Amino acid sequence: MKPAGSLIKKLFLCLFFATPLIFTLFNSELFELPKMYFVYFVTILILTLHFYNYFLGFQPLIRRTRLSIPLFIFLLSQIVSTFFSADPHTSIFGYYSRLNGGLLSLISYFVLYQVLVVYVDEKFKKQIINTSLISGFLIASFGILEHFGIDQKYWVQDVQNRVFSTLGQPNWLAAYLCILICFSFCSIHNTYYLLLTTILTLCLIYTKSKSGIIAALISLPFCLNKKNFYYFFVVIAITAFFFLNKKIPTATPTTLNITASSDIRKIVWQGALKLFSQHPLVGTGPETFAYTYYWVRPLSHNLTSEWEFLYNKAHNEYLNYLATTGVFGFLSYIAVILTSLYLLFKFPIFLAAYLSILITNFAGFSVVITSIYFFLLPALIETPLDTTKHPTKNKLILIPLVLVSFLLIKNIVSFYLADIAHNQGYDSSAIALNPYEPLYFSQLALQYSQDGKINEALMNTNIAYRISPLNINILKERAQTFLYLAYKEPKYFNKALETLVQITKLAPTDAKTFQTIGQLYQAANLNDDAIIFFEKAIQLKSNYDDAHFALAKIYIDQKDFEKAKYHLNETLRIAPNNQEAKSLLSSLH
Repeated sequence: MKPAGSLIKKLFLCLFFATPLIFTLFNSELFELPKMYFVYFVTILILTLHFYNYFLGFQPLIRRTRLSIPLFIFLLSQIVSTFFSADPHTSIFGYYSRLNGGLLSLISYFVLYQVLVVYVDEKFKKQIINTSLISGFLIASFGILEHFGIDQKYWVQDVQNRVFSTLGQPNWLAAYLCILICFSFCSIHNTYYLLLTTILTLCLIYTKSKSGIIAALISLPFCLNKKNFYYFFVVIAITAFFFLNKKIPTATPTTLNITASSDIRKIVWQGALKLFSQHPLVGTGPETFAYTYYWVRPLSHNLTSEWEFLYNKAHNEYLNYLATTGVFGFLSYIAVILTSLYLLFKFPIFLAAYLSILITNFAGFSVVITSIYFFLLPALIETPLDTTKHPTKNKLILIPLVLVSFLLIKNIVSFYLADIAHNQGYDSSAIALNPYEPLYFSQLALQYSQDGKINEALMNTNIAYRISPLNINILKERAQTFLYLAYKEPKYFNKALETLVQITKLAPTDAKTFQTIGQLYQAANLNDDAIIFFEKAIQLKSNYDDAHFALAKIYIDQKDFEKAKYHLNETLRIAPNNQEAKSLLSSLH
C-alpha cells in the first residue's frame, strides 16, 4: 500500500483555496455555514488518511511541537466551559448559522494543526502560500467588480459602497485580505506579485473597513525588505487618497439616526466585561454570548439604532472568550497567541499575517477562514519530519476507522441538507436529517400552532425548550406558539404570558419584551396591567414611541386626557411622522 501523504497535502491545499470561495444561495446563512461544513468534511478526510498512514507505519500519529501543549490546554478549557455551559447544545455545535467558535469547530482546527505539522515541508509551505494567493486573487477581483455594481441587484446591502465578495461581510473580507496582502507583499519580486498586491489592497480599500486598513498598515512593516520597501509607501499613498478624495462614492444620505458602530461596540464590551465578572472561572459556555448578553445588557444599548439587534458575539474576540469561557479559556487563548508570536518572530511573512488577524479580532471576531489561518499559520514554521518507515500497526483497525469516517461524513452531509430543508420551510424534513437542532423543532411548532394542531405544536416546542431552555430566541418563538394556540384554546394565552415573563427575567433590560406583554394585556382589555408593562418599557427605553403611543390610547379610553396628551406629545417628539398620533392629539384640543 502507498502512503496517503500526497493526498493529504492536496486536501490541505483545497482547504486553503476553496474555503473562502464557498458560498451558496440555498442555505439559511449563505457564507459562514457552508464554509464550516466544508471544513468539517475536509477535516474528516484528512484525519482518516492520516490514521491510514499511521497504521501502515508511514507517519507518526502526532508530532510534539512547542505549540502543542498551549493548544491542548486551550481546547481543554473549551471542553470544561462547554460542560458548565448555559446552553451545551450551542457550545458544542456553535451558534446556529455561524457554527465557527463552537467546540466541534475548535476540535477541527486542533486536529488540522496536529496533522499539518506532521506533513509540512518547505515545498508544501510555498504551495500553501501560492494557493492562498490564487484564491485571494479571485475573491479580490470579484470584490472590485462588486464595487462597480456587478451583483448589486442580488443584495439588500449596499455592496457597491462596501464590498464583501464571497466572505459575506466587509470586515470579514478585510480581515482575510490583510493576511493575503502580507503574503503577497513579502513575496514581491516581479510584476505579477506587484499587481496581485495592488489588487488585494484595492479590494481592501473598497471594504471601507477601518480595522482592516489599520491592521494592514500596522502588520506590513514587519515584512519590509529591500524588494518591497518602496511599495509600502505606495500602499500608504493609495490609502490616504481613499480617505482624502471626496469623490469616492459614499453611502446614500439618510435622515435616520444611526449610532456609530464604535459606540455600540463599547456598550457591548461593557456587557461582556460584566458577564465575565459574574462568571469569572469558565464563563457561560462557548458561543452562548447571543443569549447570555441579555442577562447583563446595558440600558444604554436601548438608545442605539441597533437596540433590537441580536449580538451573537462581543465584537471583540478577546472579550468574547473572556465572557463565554472565563479566565481559564481567556488565559489559555492568550497563551496560544503569545507562543505563536514567539515561534513566528523569525518568519516575517507569517508573523505579519498573524498580527493582522490579532488586530482585526480586536474590533471584530474570527470567522471560518481567519480561524483556519489563526490555528494553522504557526504550523508552517515547523521543519520536515524524518520520513523513516515505522513498524506497521494492526491493519484490521482500518476497517472500523473507515466505518467511523463514513458515519461522520454521513452526519455532516445530513446536517448540511437539514439546513437547506429548514431554509425552504420543511422543518419536519430538517428534523429527520438532524434531530438535535432545537431551532427546527421550534419553527415546526410555530407551523403546527398556526394550523391549529395543538398536540403537535406542544410536543415540538417542548422538545426545543428541553434542548435549549435559556435560549432567548427559542423562548420568544415558544411564546408566539402559545399565542397562536390561544386562538383555538384561550388557556394558552396565560402560557404565552408566563413565557414572556420568563424572558424578562433572563433579559431584564429588553424593552421589546415588556412592550409585547403590555400589548397582550391591552388586547385582553386588562389596561391597568398593560400600563405597568408599557411604563416599564419606557423606563428601559425612554425614546420608545410605540410604548408612549399605546399608553396614550389607553388613557384616552380612560378619559385621562392630560396623560394622553403627554404621551402623544412624547410620541410625536420621537416619531414626528406618526399621523395617527397627530390626529388624536388634535382631537383632544
